[in-house]
Amino acid sequence: MARYCLGDESMPNTPNPYAAPEVPPPPPAPKTKEKEPFSHQAAKFSLYAPFILMLLGFVMRSVLGRGEQAEQHLQDGSTLQVESAIAIIQLLTTLAAFGLGFVGLVGGILRRKGWTIAIAIGGILLNGLILTFVVSVLLIVLGRH
Repeated sequence: MARYCLGDESMPNTPNPYAAPEVPPPPPAPKTKEKEPFSHQAAKFSLYAPFILMLLGFVMRSVLGRGEQAEQHLQDGSTLQVESAIAIIQLLTTLAAFGLGFVGLVGGILRRKGWTIAIAIGGILLNGLILTFVVSVLLIVLGRH
């Protein structure tokens, strides 16, 4: 009777009936798109927000109406309240977009991403022009009273 030692090359190559069946390796994970950094998202918000707010203003102006309908609503004050609320929302959103433009600019500089820097500068300039216009109009209106 032949005796086999552990590691003996002459050991017969028979499969172990108690071993688990061989499982093929899992397929490779699909490559996912890398998430945009917050600075790039902030820069895009800074650039796109004025256009969306302008569109909102046009839509609300057409919904609220002008002319005789507006004069009727102004008597009860409901249109004036809605327009004031929309103006405040637009102003606060413009201020937020202006601030997020600087966040995007700093993040783009730190990450050395030229496209983020360009978008952030565009957003800062656009929101800065809007804020300058709003402040100048408010100063003119308040100066008359």
